[in-house]
Amino acid sequence: MKKIILINILITLVIIFVTGCNQSLYTNLTSLSSKKPAISYDAAIQGARPFVVSFYMNGCSACAKAEPVLKSVIPDYNGNVEFVVVYLADSPDICQKYGVRAYPTAFLVDPGSLKKIEIPNNQLFQKQTFINFIDQNWKDFASQLVNQSYREAQDHYSNGEYEQAINKYNVVLELHPDNSNVKQLIKNAQELLKEQK
Repeated sequence: MKKIILINILITLVIIFVTGCNQSLYTNLTSLSSKKPAISYDAAIQGARPFVVSFYMNGCSACAKAEPVLKSVIPDYNGNVEFVVVYLADSPDICQKYGVRAYPTAFLVDPGSLKKIEIPNNQLFQKQTFINFIDQNWKDFASQLVNQSYREAQDHYSNGEYEQAINKYNVVLELHPDNSNVKQLIKNAQELLKEQK
C-alpha cells in the first residue's frame, strides 16, 4: 500500500514538473534594471561587453531566490557588464549549449572569444558575493577586448579602412570613455574618411 501511495505521489510530482516546464514563462527583461535594461542573448553575443547569462527554470524555488539578487546587482554595473536571463522553457537550445544541468546557473561570458566562467552557485544568492565574483573576472575580459579592438582598429587604419577603424576605436572608447588618444585617432580617421570619399 505504501508503494502505491509513493508511486502516485511520484507520478503527480512528475506531471506537475513537466507541466510547469512546458509553460512558456516570459519575463520582461527591461524590468530587471531601472538604469539599463537586460538584453537578449543574441544581442549580448554580438555586443562588445562581457555579460552574465543566468539560467532559470519555471517552478524552481532556488531560481526564485536568486532572481531578486540578480535584479539588485544589475544597476551596480551601469552597462559595463550586460545581463541576460534565459529560461529553460523558452530557450532549451541555449541551456544545452552551455551544458546547464542545474538551476539556477550563471556564467560570465566574453562575447569576443566566447570564453565563459561558471559563477559558483553559492555566489548567486548574496549580492556582495555575486558582485565580488564579477569584479574579479570581468575586468580581464574587458582588458582583452580593448587590446584586441585596438589592434584591429590600428590594422584597419593602416590599410586605409577608416570606417572599420572608427568602429573598433569606438569599442575601445565605450570601455574607456576618457581615453583622449583614442578620441584623437577617431577624429583623424573621420577626417581621412571624408577625404577618401
